[in-house]
Amino acid sequence: MGYAGCSVTEGPFVRRRREECSYFETLKAVGSIRDQQERRGLLLESFKVLDYQGFLTGANDSAKGLRDLLFRAEPFLRYPPQTA
Repeated sequence: MGYAGCSVTEGPFVRRRREECSYFETLKAVGSIRDQQERRGLLLESFKVLDYQGFLTGANDSAKGLRDLLFRAEPFLRYPPQTA
């Protein structure tokens, strides 16, 4: 198996922005940063993340909300990831 994603590393909604990016090294670096904004900045610089939490709640809990979520999730299905 060349690829076995999981939700913590390269799961369905998390992708490295660059092939040479190391999950271990990035997460280790994030752990030493005290400021939450700086931690978030480093993570978003290193990884592309689809924040799907609000897609199927409230007004988005509909067929249209599901279509929107699937549309935004589609790029995460490609491996290796394409940079954008």
